[in-house]
Amino acid sequence: MTVYPDYFYAEKDFDTSHMGYKPLTIPAGVEAQPLAVPPLLAPDKVDANDIYYTIEAQEGESQILLGKKTETWGYNAPLLGQTLVVKTGQRVHVRLKNSLPVLTSFHWHGMEVPGPITDGGCHAPVYPGEEKDIEFTVKQPAALTWLHAHPCPSTVNGHAGLDGPGHGGCGY
Repeated sequence: MTVYPDYFYAEKDFDTSHMGYKPLTIPAGVEAQPLAVPPLLAPDKVDANDIYYTIEAQEGESQILLGKKTETWGYNAPLLGQTLVVKTGQRVHVRLKNSLPVLTSFHWHGMEVPGPITDGGCHAPVYPGEEKDIEFTVKQPAALTWLHAHPCPSTVNGHAGLDGPGHGGCGY
């Protein structure tokens, strides 16, 4: 593997991309805050080198705007989800449960998992009321990855986690 230690800091590279590059500045008077990490999801079972989880896509309700309730979707929570901790070499068994009123999928963004079904793209739907069991061995170094929905035609739900009914195409 080739590592490019200066790639992400080379302003000239970002200036020529569609993203643009703007150095992060902290406004005066604003104190740094620790990274808010969602609570840990307790495994259903740990047996030697195997760890078992159940992840449920569910409807919820969250207060995003002051004094108003917003219908939301999440994984084992009303909004977004919880943190799973797995280790390199560990065998991970996951029961995927869809309690949403629409089909969804469970895409392991950034995890090196076998495809196409375990990967959870739009080709691996889980229909309302359905459960699927997947398993994989963690074959990568420590990383921060995320789980999100990837169903077609509403792949837009994946932009900020499983965040609610989406409206959009499958162009991602």
